[in-house]
Formats: sequence, C-alpha cells, structure tokens
Amino acid sequence: KVGRTGGGRDGGGTKHCESAVRGDEAAVIGRGEEACLPGLRPLLRREDELVAAMAGPATELRSVTSRSHPMCACYPGGGARYVRHLDNPGGAGCNGRLLTCLYYLNPAWRGEDGGQLRLHRKDGCVVDVEPLLDRLVVFWSDERTPHEVLPASRPRWAISTWYHRREAQPAREGA
Repeated sequence: KVGRTGGGRDGGGTKHCESAVRGDEAAVIGRGEEACLPGLRPLLRREDELVAAMAGPATELRSVTSRSHPMCACYPGGGARYVRHLDNPGGAGCNGRLLTCLYYLNPAWRGEDGGQLRLHRKDGCVVDVEPLLDRLVVFWSDERTPHEVLPASRPRWAISTWYHRREAQPAREGA
C-alpha cells in the first residue's frame, strides 16, 4: 500500500476526518514511491521549475526551502466535498506551507460532475475552477486563498504538493 491516509485541518487548525467536512480519500506518496504513479516524477520536476521561475516576479517564493511529498486524493463522488479551509492556517497551526499546487487527473470531466475548486477572494467574489485533466492550479496556501471543493457526483482525482518557506516537518498521518 502506497502512502498514508488522513484528514485535513481547517483554518482554525482543527483536524477533520469526518466526511461531512472532508470527503476525500488521500495517500501521501513517500520517498521512493513516486514510481508507483507513472508521470509523477516529471510532474514534480515541472512544478519545481515553475515555482523557481515564478520566484523572479513573486519574490516571496525565494524563501521556499522544500516541497512536500505529493498527496494523491480522490473524492469518490456521491457529494463528497471539502468545506472552506486554508492549507496553512498560520498562528499556532502554522505548517510552513507557502504555495499549493493541484494537478487534476480527470478525463472527460463535465461541469455537472461538480467537484470544482472554489477559491474565495478577499473582495467576497469566488472563482470556480473545473478539475479538468492535465490542469495545474497554483495558489498561496495561507489566509490569502481560502478555498473549498464543491460536492462531486463522480470520482475526482488530484495530486497536491505544497512548497514550504521553512523546512517541512516530516509528513504526519493526516497532515
């Protein structure tokens, strides 16, 4: 079995495993396990290159010191979702995440399948992103980008990676 499974944390640092809050099934892909998912290593190299290139204009990215192990997540359908949250809640719950990368693995996805990533802007507007095959979404992990996954009616797959501004702690179950 590859990786570890677990729930997430909300913006207040509370861990959630309840399907009403977070309905995905996730596995962290550990060191040496990348070969289990064809194409994962090239994806991670391309993400690293992109983050390095963005560090020119986005100077905050110059503080990146590490990348997390990738996490493969599946929302199995049936209305599975993830309520509004932050990937790095800051304060006592700070996990060092600076940037989130989501790569979608969903062929023939249709709008009626749901499962959109909803990004909440500071001006109160929202941006919904379809989880289309071969789409990469990159956003700040902290309070600048609250987000959620809308209910999915069929299985929705994604690879998540996080870039840290300080040395990441070893992946914890459910992190």
